[in-house]
Amino acid sequence: HRWYPVPMAPPMAADALGRARIELSELLEETRWCEAADVTLIETAGGLCSPIAHDGDNLKLIERIAPTKVVLVADAGLGTLNAVRLCLRALGAMPTVVFLNRYDEQSELHRRNRAWLASEGVTTCVDIESVVEAL
Repeated sequence: HRWYPVPMAPPMAADALGRARIELSELLEETRWCEAADVTLIETAGGLCSPIAHDGDNLKLIERIAPTKVVLVADAGLGTLNAVRLCLRALGAMPTVVFLNRYDEQSELHRRNRAWLASEGVTTCVDIESVVEAL
């Protein structure tokens, strides 16, 4: 029931479609956990500060869930360092792995971004296998 047929942040889509407000507490109550699972993935969309509810963004949701590790998916090209650094500041002490999406080893910019992040102590992955290892 949380699917919206318009390409907008969920609270904006709910408003545009005349649906009920989305409260962060409701999203948390609707989330089902398998206690026996070794890994549980919760995917957000739109970026860390994108609203997921009328009263909270993805960062608030992550803070309330209190995961053992966060996977931050970031573009590998221009703007990567700024976007990753801002997100890491917002996430604070939460252990975070950065996945550079669409990473191209042939791109000097992609290689330099990855190297710079690594030099700053950021766990950076460029393929799913390394993300799984990091988790």
